[in-house]
Amino acid sequence: MWASSTAGLAAYAQTCADIPEFGPGRVSPRRTAHSAFTAPVTAVSVRFGLDGPYLNVTGEQDAGAHAVTEAVRMLTRGRCERVVVGGSADTSTWRSCPGGDPAEGALCAVLQRHAHAPYGGGATVRPVLRARTARNGIDAFVRSCLERLDGPPDHLVLSAPATDTRAAGALALLCAAPLLRVEERFGDLGAAGGVAAMVTAVALTAAPGPLEQPGPRVLVLALGSGNAVAVEVTSRRKGPR
Repeated sequence: MWASSTAGLAAYAQTCADIPEFGPGRVSPRRTAHSAFTAPVTAVSVRFGLDGPYLNVTGEQDAGAHAVTEAVRMLTRGRCERVVVGGSADTSTWRSCPGGDPAEGALCAVLQRHAHAPYGGGATVRPVLRARTARNGIDAFVRSCLERLDGPPDHLVLSAPATDTRAAGALALLCAAPLLRVEERFGDLGAAGGVAAMVTAVALTAAPGPLEQPGPRVLVLALGSGNAVAVEVTSRRKGPR
């Protein structure tokens, strides 16, 4: 599964502009195919010989979080044993463009289902809410997310464009849990930021704790320019990790 911030339209448009300028013999037809939004997941599948089905998600930080959530859903339903989940800020990394700069903001993780893992196994990922933040405002979205949780969060993980400060402000006003912003640590990763937020949340739930006590409850918020995704991550492990 792969989430990308763009559908490769800018790269495709550049290819179309180069053809009349330089002539069809000077522009490789591979550039067009490799600039499509299916390019990253196709390239990864070919490189590692993966023959399973694949899913492409286009969006920003919300797309990355959605891709991880969908991968977990497939694992828990027994549709597969392992899923490769990735995200990238663009698709230009995968173009056959000699001398081109690679796109920034790429992240890939492998998720695996452990039905009989020690201490009950890994983490539980539960979708909380998907919405268009522009409809009712970010404050209403954050408030709705907190109301839908099974309990107060111990940690908050936020992935949003680096210039977006609305969500952080709303979280500070409505919840006392410590906040970790992905973009403050790693820069603006685009769709890969949502993947990083989910991986960070799972890592937080793996912190050691007292015997027979559930792990921390983490609320992940991934915001794009129009859509928002909220996910609750809890640990099913009990006792030392």
